[in-house]
Amino acid sequence: MRLVSKDPAWIKAAVPGVCNVRVETCLPVDGLAIAGWEQRYATELPADLRAFYLATDGLRIAWDYRVPAGDRFEVGRAELRPLAQLSRLGGLRPGSDEPLAQVDAAGAEPSPGGGTPCPRLSSRWLVLELERCGEHGSVCLAHCRPEPGGPPPAPAAVWLLDRSCRWHRLTDTFSDYFRMLLAHLALPQWQWKFTPYGLGHMAKTWMTLIAPHLLPSSGWSVSDSFRTLPPNRVDAALFRSRSKNKKEKEDKVDAESTEGKQ
Repeated sequence: MRLVSKDPAWIKAAVPGVCNVRVETCLPVDGLAIAGWEQRYATELPADLRAFYLATDGLRIAWDYRVPAGDRFEVGRAELRPLAQLSRLGGLRPGSDEPLAQVDAAGAEPSPGGGTPCPRLSSRWLVLELERCGEHGSVCLAHCRPEPGGPPPAPAAVWLLDRSCRWHRLTDTFSDYFRMLLAHLALPQWQWKFTPYGLGHMAKTWMTLIAPHLLPSSGWSVSDSFRTLPPNRVDAALFRSRSKNKKEKEDKVDAESTEGKQ
């Protein structure tokens, strides 16, 4: 946390062209507020997530990318919710939190990647939204409460809930997810790299342009150190809207016609 909040140059050193890095932290959460949250949801925060909130009440990271032509685009963005907004998905009380009626709340199914059951929005599951990935999904911390007389449930894990209401397990702990977030430079939709769907077109384009060593085909893992890569060259005109180019052509035709009349 100290590396992120006091020295944002970590991301500039990792990728040439990165500029205008913004890292916003908040005052730490006191123990009474955490105790009140735990009493409300009748559960204890994982130790690493508790330590995070004792350091800062939420975190926001954003940065821009400057292409060789000089144009600048906002690319990186991540926002971990403050404790007061760490709400339960699928609240059982009317008007509580953010219920998702599209997701079935009955039972638990094995995840596609193994025997771990996927979270369900039911009374047994406590699903907390850590980060919202725009309109594409949410990163959640899910924990299943034990049944009376039953075996102990699996520990809490971090999952991705996509827009089609399918669950994808990302990692075991919040600390691991936080490291993955930094390692992937808060690039847009980087979490989809760990799903069967893979990266979307735009996400893959930005990752290829800015950090190609992060692509699944590169063989790079989260534990690897950053590699020294030459900066990519791109024409900024590729990002300009077609309507602007069309307007420039129309103005040019009008100017030529005016000169011809004269």
